[in-house]
Amino acid sequence: MQKTMTGRIGTGAAALALCLLAPVPSIQANGPSKARPNTFGQPDCATAKSTPVASFPFNPFLLSELSPPVIQPAGAWRAELQTTGLGSGVAYLIAARRPAFLPTQGGMLLVDPADARILAGVPFQRGQAVRFSLPIPNRERLCSHRIRVQAVILSPGETYLTNAFDLTLGR
Repeated sequence: MQKTMTGRIGTGAAALALCLLAPVPSIQANGPSKARPNTFGQPDCATAKSTPVASFPFNPFLLSELSPPVIQPAGAWRAELQTTGLGSGVAYLIAARRPAFLPTQGGMLLVDPADARILAGVPFQRGQAVRFSLPIPNRERLCSHRIRVQAVILSPGETYLTNAFDLTLGR
């Protein structure tokens, strides 16, 4: 049985926008907007891409991309996490604009904890696959932004980290 997390309050598109648009003192402005207007005069970040990020030593669980990022209205970035060997718990998808490489007991943390936001949380039972679906809004202010996403697994008495993905929105 698989569980999927989509746009609940505080998650999904709103959380992604918050993650990207909240001020971070050390981040410089990206310069002029790279958005191009579509035929309806609305901003159009027509492209998005994802790049896998591995850690060394390797984190114990793998976050796999199910589909590449697609800008809304119909699009999202979808990923899956296998929880084989674990009992029940909760898997969180976290994101930050700044990368990190911080060793922890649960693996290598690849997102900056000072900048990190929780995008989704999905409870799971023994052996369940967890699916994340992250809507990507078509907003001019998000064009040319990049975030790093990583899953964190909390199982009774244990915390585990996965690999990460860099998501780039627009050109």
